[in-house]
Amino acid sequence: MVNLVIFGPPGVGKGTHSQLIAQKYKLKHVSSGDILRNEINQNTSIGLNVIEFVKNGDLVPDKYIINLINSIIDNSKANGYIFDGIPRTLSQARLLLSVLEKRGEKINSVIELIAPFSEYIKRIKHRAETSARIDDTIKKTIDNRIKLYNKHRTKVVNYYKRLNLYRFVKADGSKEETFSRLCSHIDNILNITKR
Repeated sequence: MVNLVIFGPPGVGKGTHSQLIAQKYKLKHVSSGDILRNEINQNTSIGLNVIEFVKNGDLVPDKYIINLINSIIDNSKANGYIFDGIPRTLSQARLLLSVLEKRGEKINSVIELIAPFSEYIKRIKHRAETSARIDDTIKKTIDNRIKLYNKHRTKVVNYYKRLNLYRFVKADGSKEETFSRLCSHIDNILNITKR
């Protein structure tokens, strides 16, 4: 089983590339953002508890994120996962590792997508025009999400560097170029895993 984490700022392309990776490598795509938005749209108890956090671009408390991740893994028979949007903090990074270790699994690689600030702002604006995401249409919300990402990034990156799991991939070119770079890295991980 291979478990990957895609990490990066809002709008850098985590969701798009996670879906492509999931299809190519037969992994289950676990997007914390999609899960939370679904809970909100379904008016579940979790959705009602997290809606204000999502609307404001704030961090959703760990207990909701981890409960949802546990539920997905418990009810899935996937050959591996690609986690997108989790972790966003050091505590979530530790919790995700713990969730997998309790099942005898591990994280094989954490890949940060890197692009210039202007590029992911442009992508967020484009996405806001084509999707109904409540967290993409309000400038204050977008600014808060980016601020929180920048605030927590270093601790998360350093944590994964210490575990020798961290890599970065440039996401400033075309979608095809970025995907090709990601696949090269993942192919290397799979070759190492098979040895």
